Amino acid sequence: MSLYEFQHTLLKLYTKKSFLEDFIKNPELTIRHLDLTDREKKSLLKIPHAELLEFHEQLCRKRLHFAKKTAQAGNRIVAIPFHTTGTPILLWKSQQNITPITEGIFLLLEKLYKKKRCLSLKEIIDVYTEASPNISFFDVFTLTKMMYKHKLTGKEVTAR
Repeated sequence: MSLYEFQHTLLKLYTKKSFLEDFIKNPELTIRHLDLTDREKKSLLKIPHAELLEFHEQLCRKRLHFAKKTAQAGNRIVAIPFHTTGTPILLWKSQQNITPITEGIFLLLEKLYKKKRCLSLKEIIDVYTEASPNISFFDVFTLTKMMYKHKLTGKEVTAR
């Protein structure tokens, strides 16, 4: 259909673990509903699954390396939209491990980042009131709880 739709499908294969897993299990079913031409669908079906998995893993490792460097560089938290776990993750300087987060929490952090706001209850609530329906109050509660538990109040947010 369009170059955009084809590229968007490739991006989902590279970054959305659940979509990639569905594609590997049943490629025809996974792409059947997409607005692609038969030629584009055939092209997708020709991509070796091992290479898709390898590229996905490499991209996730590269993203994680960048995020760790960013988190270590200062007073900030870093949210990554995709990871090998299949969910968005959160990192900060004093943290040893990655913390999986929901898509909704990632969207909250992304909105804070775009507005160049630091993490605080007021800012989280402000962003939530303007937010999309993909963000639940449970996401707000979970992020707030995490913020206070790990003393993340006032930290700059990076979401990429």
